[in-house]
Amino acid sequence: MLKTINFYTEKGNVSVKARSAVKEQAVAMLKANLAGIVETERGLAIPVANTERGETLYVFIDVTVSTSTAKAEKKAKVKETVAADVPNLFE
Repeated sequence: MLKTINFYTEKGNVSVKARSAVKEQAVAMLKANLAGIVETERGLAIPVANTERGETLYVFIDVTVSTSTAKAEKKAKVKETVAADVPNLFE
Protein backbone atom coordinates (compact mmCIF):
# COMPACT_ATOMS: atom_id res chain seq x y z
CA MET A 1 0.00 0.00 0.00
CA LEU A 2 1.34 3.41 -0.92
CA LYS A 3 1.90 5.95 1.81
CA THR A 4 0.41 9.44 1.64
CA ILE A 5 2.93 12.29 1.93
CA ASN A 6 2.75 16.08 1.91
CA PHE A 7 4.16 16.75 -1.56
CA TYR A 8 2.88 20.28 -2.13
CA THR A 9 3.55 23.60 -0.41
CA GLU A 10 0.81 25.81 1.04
CA LYS A 11 0.85 27.73 -2.27
CA GLY A 12 0.15 24.52 -4.21
CA ASN A 13 3.60 24.12 -5.73
CA VAL A 14 5.66 20.94 -5.52
CA SER A 15 7.83 20.98 -2.40
CA VAL A 16 11.47 20.79 -3.49
CA LYS A 17 12.38 19.32 -0.10
CA ALA A 18 9.75 16.57 -0.40
CA ARG A 19 10.75 15.75 -3.99
CA SER A 20 14.43 15.61 -3.02
CA ALA A 21 13.69 13.38 -0.01
CA VAL A 22 11.67 10.95 -2.15
CA LYS A 23 14.45 10.79 -4.76
CA GLU A 24 17.10 10.24 -2.08
CA GLN A 25 15.10 7.36 -0.59
CA ALA A 26 14.46 5.84 -4.03
CA VAL A 27 18.16 5.96 -4.96
CA ALA A 28 19.10 4.31 -1.65
CA MET A 29 16.48 1.58 -2.24
CA LEU A 30 17.75 0.95 -5.79
CA LYS A 31 21.37 0.74 -4.62
CA ALA A 32 20.41 -1.72 -1.87
CA ASN A 33 18.24 -3.95 -4.05
CA LEU A 34 19.77 -4.01 -7.53
CA ALA A 35 22.76 -6.31 -7.86
CA GLY A 36 25.79 -4.70 -9.42
CA ILE A 37 24.51 -1.13 -9.38
CA VAL A 38 27.22 1.52 -9.06
CA GLU A 39 27.17 5.26 -8.52
CA THR A 40 29.14 7.23 -11.10
CA GLU A 41 29.67 10.92 -11.76
CA ARG A 42 26.70 10.70 -14.16
CA GLY A 43 24.44 8.91 -11.68
CA LEU A 44 23.35 5.34 -11.04
CA ALA A 45 24.50 2.73 -13.52
CA ILE A 46 24.73 -1.01 -14.08
CA PRO A 47 27.84 -2.30 -15.86
CA VAL A 48 26.65 -4.73 -18.55
CA ALA A 49 29.58 -5.51 -20.86
CA ASN A 50 33.14 -4.69 -21.87
CA THR A 51 33.99 -3.25 -25.27
CA GLU A 52 36.70 -4.57 -27.55
CA ARG A 53 38.74 -1.55 -26.38
CA GLY A 54 38.53 -2.63 -22.74
CA GLU A 55 35.96 0.00 -21.77
CA THR A 56 33.03 -0.83 -19.50
CA LEU A 57 29.58 -0.39 -21.04
CA TYR A 58 26.97 0.95 -18.60
CA VAL A 59 23.19 1.18 -18.54
CA PHE A 60 22.30 4.39 -16.70
CA ILE A 61 19.25 4.75 -14.48
CA ASP A 62 17.58 8.16 -14.54
CA VAL A 63 15.62 8.74 -11.33
CA THR A 64 12.88 11.35 -11.71
CA VAL A 65 10.14 12.16 -9.19
CA SER A 66 6.82 13.24 -10.71
CA THR A 67 3.07 12.84 -10.37
CA SER A 68 2.76 12.45 -14.15
CA THR A 69 3.10 9.10 -15.87
CA ALA A 70 3.10 10.63 -19.36
CA LYS A 71 6.37 11.27 -21.12
CA ALA A 72 6.86 14.50 -23.02
CA GLU A 73 6.68 13.80 -26.73
CA LYS A 74 9.72 14.61 -28.82
CA LYS A 75 9.75 14.55 -32.58
CA ALA A 76 12.84 12.68 -33.65
CA LYS A 77 14.31 12.44 -37.10
CA VAL A 78 14.14 8.89 -38.43
CA LYS A 79 17.53 7.59 -39.46
CA GLU A 80 18.36 4.35 -41.18
CA THR A 81 20.13 2.01 -38.83
CA VAL A 82 22.13 -1.15 -39.28
CA ALA A 83 21.38 -4.00 -36.90
CA ALA A 84 24.26 -4.70 -34.52
CA ASP A 85 25.43 -8.21 -33.81
CA VAL A 86 25.20 -8.13 -30.00
CA PRO A 87 24.56 -11.28 -27.96
CA ASN A 88 21.90 -11.20 -25.26
CA LEU A 89 23.75 -9.70 -22.28
CA PHE A 90 21.12 -10.71 -19.73
CA GLU A 91 20.93 -14.48 -20.16
